[in-house]
Amino acid sequence: NTSGEWVRTDWDVRRNEIPGPVTTAIQQSQYASYTIDDVDHVETPAGDYYWVELEQGDREVHLKITADGTILP
Repeated sequence: NTSGEWVRTDWDVRRNEIPGPVTTAIQQSQYASYTIDDVDHVETPAGDYYWVELEQGDREVHLKITADGTILP
């Protein structure tokens, strides 16, 4: 940020590197029929999560999911 404080770091994650609990959370969610388009691992001072982009046709959804499979608001 403008004060020089670290806010976040993120990087792309390959599908074969997505933790099992994250995949399970997606499969058990209302978006189970969607296709994973992109996944980023995000580190913040408040904690880490996976930013998952899901698509189905022209619909697109983003989910924040922790490594243990908790879907965040």
